[in-house]
Amino acid sequence: MVEAVSHRSSFTPNAMEAEMIAKILVTGASGLLGSKLVDLALLRGYDIYSAYNERPLSIGKSVKLNITEISEVEKVINSIRPDVVVHAAALTDVDKCEVERNLAMKVNFKGTANVAKVARKKLFFICISTPIIDS
Repeated sequence: MVEAVSHRSSFTPNAMEAEMIAKILVTGASGLLGSKLVDLALLRGYDIYSAYNERPLSIGKSVKLNITEISEVEKVINSIRPDVVVHAAALTDVDKCEVERNLAMKVNFKGTANVAKVARKKLFFICISTPIIDS
């Protein structure tokens, strides 16, 4: 996926052409997938903003973000003004999702909807998910 991001014309539907992406915001950057995406993008020279909710990060430009609050999502995205948002944030503990269904819905459904709603207004949005977590 980072390969696709590195060649804007290979994934853009319109006039964004071949200019390089300056800024990428990765939600869930403290997770396994998000942290690997950040590592790869940094190696390729991108300006990376690593969003976290609970654990501050030492990779990329660390930014606190609670995706369940749309006002916070708007504030962070409007402040950073990324070209791309890669949404990798989720509650991934399947057992916890089963026990705490409301929390799972709040993070995995409402949080994703918040990020998508704000991102779709201005920039390219990539959502990474699994049916196990979202079902």
